[in-house]
Amino acid sequence: PQQHMSETSSPQKPLSHEERQKLYYATYESKNPSEIREAYKNWAPVYECHITDQGWQAPELCAQLLEKHVKQEGAHGKKDLAAVRVLDVGAGTGLVGKALSSLGCQQMDAQDISEDMLKQAQAKMVYQKTILGNADELEPEKDNKYDCAICVGALNFGHIHPDALRNMVRVVGSGGLVSFTTRKDYYEKSSKAVQDEMEIGGVWTLLEKREVPQAVKDMPHFHWCYRVC
Repeated sequence: PQQHMSETSSPQKPLSHEERQKLYYATYESKNPSEIREAYKNWAPVYECHITDQGWQAPELCAQLLEKHVKQEGAHGKKDLAAVRVLDVGAGTGLVGKALSSLGCQQMDAQDISEDMLKQAQAKMVYQKTILGNADELEPEKDNKYDCAICVGALNFGHIHPDALRNMVRVVGSGGLVSFTTRKDYYEKSSKAVQDEMEIGGVWTLLEKREVPQAVKDMPHFHWCYRVC
């Protein structure tokens, strides 16, 4: 007999524009971890079809940016994407892991605050493990150091605070790479101060900044890659 399809693989019931906007804005209006977990629990089943409709290409673009600098500059001396270990911060449903896997990355872990999103990430079979928790509480692993950290779409209003960038730096350590995306307005109003402070303080060095005018519809984004000093 035909097996019942899982929620993640079954066709999603079409939602109205108003319903989609309500799910979307609920994540950005979240004021604490509990609220954002609830917002993503509601959005998770239809998340990927919604952001596809929005023209979201950042997972692929940021994965390509990280690949470029692994090959050019290296991460802890490794210049092969297959050899580096990557932490996907705010991994969501695993679109970044899927993009990195297609480029040859073989060692990835996914971190996210939403258990519902991580279940979908795990189902993609590209991560070695998933880590449920807050990006503000990331700690370095003594025996399993990451070479790179990547964070796509999660450094945003109501989501991950820019101070989490300091944690990503500690997680990869000197010689590692940190690649991430920000909305232009988030950078100007929130993350610029932290990014500039760490560069002036010799914590990291900017390798590349790309402006993506229409990462989502008409919303400009910046894509970044830094080397930790």
